[in-house]
Amino acid sequence: MNLFLDDIRPTPTGYEAVDNYKDCIFLLGTREYERVSLDYSLGSKWTGLDVLKWMAENQRFPKELNIHSTHPYGRSAMAAYIREHFPSGYVFTMEAR
Repeated sequence: MNLFLDDIRPTPTGYEAVDNYKDCIFLLGTREYERVSLDYSLGSKWTGLDVLKWMAENQRFPKELNIHSTHPYGRSAMAAYIREHFPSGYVFTMEAR
């Protein structure tokens, strides 16, 4: 299964859609996902970076992780967080959708 977090963009084929932080962490906590793709801006106080923090705190690392956000600060902050707090050598992509 694949999970796509975004409050605006259409969901790509093959992904389950979620548009907010709370639903996203619920699904990540109750299901296993092969690939997760995250946006930074979610139209609320929560961001994709908050999802990454939850993932690190709960040791929930999908096999494939993508940051599809085009938000300059958000992309950079999310990438830096993964490099610092995810397992050493964890590979992720930054492909905008």
